[in-house]
Amino acid sequence: MPPGVNDATARIAYREVPTRVLSVGDYDLSGLSILNAAAEDVAAFVEEMGGAPPNVKRIAV
Repeated sequence: MPPGVNDATARIAYREVPTRVLSVGDYDLSGLSILNAAAEDVAAFVEEMGGAPPNVKRIAV
């Protein structure tokens, strides 16, 4: 797991309100695949901890 991901997943898992993650990045296939993979990984870890997965939204290109 990359540095910081464990801390982020723990904060998301134990929040009492829904979490929204906003992504700003290039609109290319590699950028989209990195975002999708990270969102899936974080969601899986958060669910294992008993939390609700975050809503990930791309807001700029």
